[in-house]
Amino acid sequence: MAYGLKNWVLAALGVSALLVPLAASAQLDTNTYRPDTAVSTAVAIVRPSVVAVETRFKEPTLKDEYAYWQILRGARPLYGLWGSGIIYKDPQYVVTTSYLMDEAEFIRVILDDGRSYKAELVGKNEDLDVAVLKVDWGPDISPTAPPIGNSDVLRLGQPIAIVGKALNSVDTYTSFGVVSAIRKEVPGTQKPTDQFLQFDASYELSFVGGPVVDVHGNVVGMIDPPCRTSA
Repeated sequence: MAYGLKNWVLAALGVSALLVPLAASAQLDTNTYRPDTAVSTAVAIVRPSVVAVETRFKEPTLKDEYAYWQILRGARPLYGLWGSGIIYKDPQYVVTTSYLMDEAEFIRVILDDGRSYKAELVGKNEDLDVAVLKVDWGPDISPTAPPIGNSDVLRLGQPIAIVGKALNSVDTYTSFGVVSAIRKEVPGTQKPTDQFLQFDASYELSFVGGPVVDVHGNVVGMIDPPCRTSA
């Protein structure tokens, strides 16, 4: 499950100046679309903008909702959560899922080249499960933001790719599928929305917060934690 891109940062921060104008169309351009290279090209475009997001709890905590992390990580879930994020148009911001922010005291983001930076939570929206992080990259780096598409024009059956970080927070993985549903109501949300996308691409839990992209490399959605939005 994923949610569409529309009004992510506006919902999380309430600051309209951060909202990116959406592209006119995410429909396939048959003149440039090549099935044999579409996925690899799209992933290459968005990969530099995908980061790992790691958090640490205020104190060692093990609750029922974190039990599956214990299975996957041994003792590590006592200390924090791991996921993915996307550098936003204004590169000082990273958009991710608010799920990773639960009880987080320390947050860091890790770039594709392995460099890590401390991040600050500056806004989140629980209904859409979106969080915005602010990162001080320093004077010597200017992160790359991905191109943004229009989730409102996605069609059933349209091919998409998802990109996320591996459990080691270093490697980048991808998977490919189609938009299998566009849903108005999902269990766990407080109000109806048409922003939830269902796809059939497989992914690891560390992909949550990572992007859903169309075959042209435009970000059109974000991967949502399955434990919160599964039907």
